[in-house]
Amino acid sequence: MPDRESDPPAKLASEVFAEGADRVELDSDPNTESPHEIALQISFYGHLLDFEREVLEHMRRLAASSSKDLQRALQQSNIEPMEALIEQFEQRLSFWRQREAELRAN
Repeated sequence: MPDRESDPPAKLASEVFAEGADRVELDSDPNTESPHEIALQISFYGHLLDFEREVLEHMRRLAASSSKDLQRALQQSNIEPMEALIEQFEQRLSFWRQREAELRAN
């Protein structure tokens, strides 16, 4: 198990959950007008994306130092799905930022 102080992804994950991300309901009501709820969603997805990108970077470094067969396996089983997941999280973060902008404009 990684040491949280020496492993950036583990440290970031512990910080996110220490800040209350465990209380965030993923994709709460998209019509919410609560600035607090919207801020929580933005914070949560921002932290989550930082974490997932760090994990992806570790996977890419591992793949780069591996055999061609292992590189292909990592690409298909880990890297590509992680890239798709990151894209979904980016879309969700974008949605919540847009929602925040809409409420501020009103």
